Amino acid sequence: MKKIVSLLKKKLENGIFSEIDIVKILKCKVDKAHYIRFKLLKNNIISRVCKGYYRFIENKIDYPKETYLLRDKLQTLHKKFTLTGPSLFGDKHLLYVSKGTSKQFSDFLENLGYVVLINPKADNIEILINKANIQKLVVIRENNYFYSSKDCLASMEKAIVDYYFEINHNLFYEFEKLELSKLFPQLNLSTLLKCAQLRNQKQQFEKLLSKFRIPKKVKSVLNV
Repeated sequence: MKKIVSLLKKKLENGIFSEIDIVKILKCKVDKAHYIRFKLLKNNIISRVCKGYYRFIENKIDYPKETYLLRDKLQTLHKKFTLTGPSLFGDKHLLYVSKGTSKQFSDFLENLGYVVLINPKADNIEILINKANIQKLVVIRENNYFYSSKDCLASMEKAIVDYYFEINHNLFYEFEKLELSKLFPQLNLSTLLKCAQLRNQKQQFEKLLSKFRIPKKVKSVLNV
């Protein structure tokens, strides 16, 4: 498989490819190309860009260890939730929970030593941060927006959209500038645009994506 990966990387011009490209490069049958694509995807060597198109993962970005530890603690409540937005980047967390459960989550987190704010505005968060050196902050919002979440963690695409949504609506303080260029190589663009559409942010994200070099064949699938 290493030789196949090396050859594909060498021959692919823009890094984005389909099973047909595998057939052409390796001069193999379609069913063989399908199997290779399946194995590469299963082993996290490639990621899906959109339906039918893929690219190699070079530097995988994942949630910090702190976010996983917080997730594990919250799961003991056996309530529906997802960590999203800034939880992807550091120790400031955004927690979406089901209606009527914010108080239960808040009490639980405060007992663990977290500073908790329920439905704050960006100004409230900034004032609090400026008053004290807070290392463990959790912002809780009640909603039913759990699309593209797995094991109580938002997908990278959902986390990015939620972060943009919160900042653009003056709901969350921008602790860290989101550099989409660093995350772009790992994004499933179809999922990103679907998440954006669900939050009425699709036009803004189509504009953001226009800054990147995306093959025409992929743009046609994404309809952008």
